[in-house]
Amino acid sequence: MIDTYFIDAQPAKVSDYKNPWVMIDANTGEIIDDGNGYGFKSKENAVKHYTYVTNE
Repeated sequence: MIDTYFIDAQPAKVSDYKNPWVMIDANTGEIIDDGNGYGFKSKENAVKHYTYVTNE
């Protein structure tokens, strides 16, 4: 049996980065895309980048 795990990626605003937006796994709260440590300037940019990188 193959164990599959669906990542429910959502943008979230954080304060530990130069730019405030990152992508998180909504199931675990883990940051899954942080723009190479800088974050993203907008919610839309975070979603666009994650979609492009994962081909979803």
